[in-house]
Amino acid sequence: MRISELSEVTGMPIATLKFYLREGVLHPGEAQAKTQSFYDDSHVERVRLVRALTEVGGLSIAATKMVVDAMNDPQVDRLSLLATAQKSLAPPVIVPRREHPLARQLLDKLGWEYSDGDRMVDLLERQLEVADEADVGMTMAHMVGLARMAHHIAEVDISLVPDDATLAVRNTVLGTAVSDKLLITLRRLAQSDVARRAGAETPQAEPISD
Repeated sequence: MRISELSEVTGMPIATLKFYLREGVLHPGEAQAKTQSFYDDSHVERVRLVRALTEVGGLSIAATKMVVDAMNDPQVDRLSLLATAQKSLAPPVIVPRREHPLARQLLDKLGWEYSDGDRMVDLLERQLEVADEADVGMTMAHMVGLARMAHHIAEVDISLVPDDATLAVRNTVLGTAVSDKLLITLRRLAQSDVARRAGAETPQAEPISD
């Protein structure tokens, strides 16, 4: 199919498809003439993946290219591909830290494997600093409890990742982006439920009679 047909099938403007080609997130079509290329089903699937990663997953084109490059590398194994997909979800602007005293204390207590160069460790350090500065009552025991629940969720996440590279990336990035929002909503609803139950269990003061 020509690029105009690819546009019709995917619902993406030709200008956007050409931008994807320039940025390298969409592989070139088969050249049929000096100014004409043909595309196939692999291009349709890639356009849909890129659109999903950017629109639903919230990835930048640069982050999307990082994921696509990993997918195109035959030397990258499944776990490395998943690590790249996860890394693409990290916030784009995090001030690097040389030391992570709070994060290290928590992660070492949990026995988790991690890298000091991971931007998510930088983010965790900053979040723990904020929690400490705000004095919201988050003790180490509280944080360990939350982290262990998060670890259980991660185990479920990984168990659902398929072997197919494209599906693995799609499910990892999009699944995490969607489930993150879902978890926030469920937490708010759970807090509301717990508060209502606590209120119902609290004896109400009897009105003062005249």
